[in-house]
Amino acid sequence: MGDPKQANQVESMLKGLLRQQNNSPRANLLIALLPFLSEQKKAKAEKYLKILNTSELINTFRQLEK
Repeated sequence: MGDPKQANQVESMLKGLLRQQNNSPRANLLIALLPFLSEQKKAKAEKYLKILNTSELINTFRQLEK
């Protein structure tokens, strides 16, 4: 099996990421606008959401390294 300490770190990181996603005003705005966008703009907004989520994941990893 894996290292329990490392598993706990990964678990806390994922929980933190989920909290950030739920509390992110930027993500919330994009999500709220999706139903009103054209298909082309909707695709761009979804791409931006992925980028935003990725950047938040990277920040979470950086915080764990400290």
